[in-house]
Amino acid sequence: MIQRLVVNGCSYAEGYANGQGHVDLAQQLNISDAVSIARGGSANSRIVRTTLKHSYLYPEPTLYVVGITYLSRWELPIVKSGPDMHFEGRWINPQAQQWSKDTLQDKWSAKDTEQFKNLQFKSAIWADIDQAEDLMFRLISMASDLHARGNRVVVFNQIDHRLNGKMRVPLFRLLRDNPVFVDALSWRAVPWQHEQGAPAIEDYATGAAPPPEARHIQPGHHQHLNNFLTNYIQEYKILE
Repeated sequence: MIQRLVVNGCSYAEGYANGQGHVDLAQQLNISDAVSIARGGSANSRIVRTTLKHSYLYPEPTLYVVGITYLSRWELPIVKSGPDMHFEGRWINPQAQQWSKDTLQDKWSAKDTEQFKNLQFKSAIWADIDQAEDLMFRLISMASDLHARGNRVVVFNQIDHRLNGKMRVPLFRLLRDNPVFVDALSWRAVPWQHEQGAPAIEDYATGAAPPPEARHIQPGHHQHLNNFLTNYIQEYKILE
């Protein structure tokens, strides 16, 4: 019997949880407890790692609702101090997560971040399939491990359009054949919510706003997503 719902992901999942979306979803699924470990700026490697870490630290039967992010995100273990080190460790995405000179290792600089970012993007120009394959095996391993220990999981793509069409490649039948991966990760939750009429955040005080289809849903406007997830979880018997 599933006792808890845990949501994980990047800022899209963090905003969803800030609006109590995970709490409402738990209620719709008759699950008594709801927790968020989503963190803005997360890379998919962090999402997979912390989902598994949480499941081993808190072994009660849990439904993990996992929203994956952009394939091109990355992280480095360069944090010197911070409030979440007991769980997050020294990992940070210095391109997308807030940091100060006192946060990171003494010798890490904004120039280092820019150089590393440029090398990462340069190395990945022709690597969509390879990155998607790497993510697929990480997610399959995560899902298998969670299920073997009495947990359940549903995984969906929040935003990355580069997964669209990749599922025609024979390799990705491993995702197509497993219903825990919504539409083999081709369906994108954020643009879909915009299409349903969910309002977007327009004021991005810390920087330029993303393109319209990638703008974050205003916290509290999660009912379209929750109805979709509830119907999906019930249709594909994810909790059984």
